[in-house]
Amino acid sequence: MSDGNYAIWKGKEFWCGAYDVKTERITEVHTFKECEAVDFNSYWCFTVTGEEKFESGEWIFFWVEENTNINTEYDVDVAVIRRIRAQISTEEQETPERTEEDICGLGARQLMPADGSQGSRRQSCLIVWIPVDEDTPKDDGIKLVTCKPKKGEPNVNRAYYDGQFWHGSGSMSGVTAWAEPPQPYRA
Repeated sequence: MSDGNYAIWKGKEFWCGAYDVKTERITEVHTFKECEAVDFNSYWCFTVTGEEKFESGEWIFFWVEENTNINTEYDVDVAVIRRIRAQISTEEQETPERTEEDICGLGARQLMPADGSQGSRRQSCLIVWIPVDEDTPKDDGIKLVTCKPKKGEPNVNRAYYDGQFWHGSGSMSGVTAWAEPPQPYRA
């Protein structure tokens, strides 16, 4: 990659983009040259409704630096940065189209209305797993953890980290990765 573009989304090299807070997906990206041509004015670079969505907080503007760090105009939760990173590539290869199931490992669950009808409401599940050898939680809130027992298949548990040890149900000696739990469904 070159010319100021340090990431790839859906096969397109880019420098900056828009992340939709509600859908938790990247919605639009632009090259460094596209932004430079309009003097880095997002009003002219993004779609007509994009500027309104940035102002309302529905979208977050982000850009990727040469060292592949993802930056935003304002402080955002680290989980947002991880969700953006899960949707892009920073290597010179085409980014595979990832489904929700690929990204979160658990897939999207269909929610059934209380009346038993076949409703169309869906709860999106975006879980970004972080290997414990790369990072550990900075707070002691409940997390999802992947545990690899001495025998058997890996499983998912709920646990918290006290800065040294994991505490949860079952054996926590084989924790290999952790993730922020998804938000609960809200009608």
